[in-house]
Amino acid sequence: MASLTLHRVFVYGTLKRGEPNHHVMTNTENGTAKFVGEGKTTESWPLVIASKYNIPFLLHCKGKGQRVLGEVHEIDDKMKAFLDDFEGHPNFYERDRINIEFLTERTGLESGESVEDIEDLDDF
Repeated sequence: MASLTLHRVFVYGTLKRGEPNHHVMTNTENGTAKFVGEGKTTESWPLVIASKYNIPFLLHCKGKGQRVLGEVHEIDDKMKAFLDDFEGHPNFYERDRINIEFLTERTGLESGESVEDIEDLDDF
């Protein structure tokens, strides 16, 4: 039976549409995910793209860096658990709540609403 709980998550790197790991968001074996809209963090964060794989992550230094562009998706509990494992939460990355300004038309969401950052803040 599918989960009835939906979580709004902000993705800003390889999980976005057109990026190399987006396929995990569309694989229904992992759960369900629905694109809601494009957004930008309301506060600045240092975005680092590192490693030989060009992996993006945010440093846990709110107020430094720049506002980050990304996407908001609604996901079920199964997809949330899958993404936590896929992203290495909480050992490699730390999922957190952040405020997003929506940049595209969407349904039922207000700019500045808090959503979970699934591609996570790194504690460097």
